[in-house]
Amino acid sequence: GLMLAASRSAKVADEAVNLFQSVLRSRDDDSICWEQIGLIYFRQGKFRASVKAFGRVIELDAARPLAHCQRAWSFLTMGMFDEAEAAFSRTLELQADAAAAHFGLAACAHSAGLALMAQGYLDRALARQTDALTRLQAFLAQHEDADGSVHKLLGDICVALYAFPAHMRPADVPSALDAFAHLGGDRIVEGAHAFPDELRDVGVLGAAVGDGGGGQAVFQLAAQVEVAHVGDAQSVAEGFGQVGEESGHRGGGLQVE
Repeated sequence: GLMLAASRSAKVADEAVNLFQSVLRSRDDDSICWEQIGLIYFRQGKFRASVKAFGRVIELDAARPLAHCQRAWSFLTMGMFDEAEAAFSRTLELQADAAAAHFGLAACAHSAGLALMAQGYLDRALARQTDALTRLQAFLAQHEDADGSVHKLLGDICVALYAFPAHMRPADVPSALDAFAHLGGDRIVEGAHAFPDELRDVGVLGAAVGDGGGGQAVFQLAAQVEVAHVGDAQSVAEGFGQVGEESGHRGGGLQVE
């Protein structure tokens, strides 16, 4: 049933693109059509095509915030962080209260930080994750009713920051447990199966680096719902050049610029 529904949805999307393209064959300067094509391509995962479509919108109407913002999300999904950040910033120049762009800048900083950490650039990675945390906390202060995706990003940022030695990371990093708890509210245990990856990630990293903000508790919870294994903590610890100990951890293995 799901496969059939997905197939039908894809067919409808393709038909919509064909319809918009037929209009553009006679009127290539219709920014609305280009914008709709860009949105469809984005939803289909055709991010390069989406960037081109929104680029055409911007050529026709450079002051269109939605086009800049959606183009930024396409860039971000492709790992083009500088381009994404520039497009999100341009969105805010045009519309200062564009919530999606504020959220996007936090997401961009977090993703860029992960990429830098994977390359071993510890200082730059820490700066990006700290920026991500600052931006997202400011976003949450203005949007108290933010949905689960915002709290998930906050949890992901906290996980990333707790991967750094305690003497390097900001002193006021929130508990990753508290951030992820928003995904399930008070029913975090009952809802654990709905987000096993989040529990595993924060639990494994927390156990590996001695997260005093709740990582150990989440790791134990994750083990209870069979989404994590004790061996994972050791592999993550070795990957970061750190070994979890009862009294703390020892660092190393990452390049400090």
